[in-house]
Amino acid sequence: MSVRFQMMMGLVAMGTRGDMGEEQQAWLSARKKCASNQTCLLAAYRQRIQTLKNEYAQLASRGPF
Repeated sequence: MSVRFQMMMGLVAMGTRGDMGEEQQAWLSARKKCASNQTCLLAAYRQRIQTLKNEYAQLASRGPF
C-alpha cells in the first residue's frame, strides 16, 4: 500500500499531492482508532487499498503522462 501511495504521489500535480497527503493523514487517524482490533484493521486496509486502486485507475484513464 505504501508503494502504491508513493507512486501515485509522483504522478499527480502539486495541489493534488497536498490533498492526497491530507487524505492519507485522515486515514491514518481512522486506522489508529482500530487499535488492536484485527477485524477493524483488515477492513481499514482493504478500504484504503481499494481507494488507492480507484484513484490510480482514474489517473491512468487520463494518461499518457
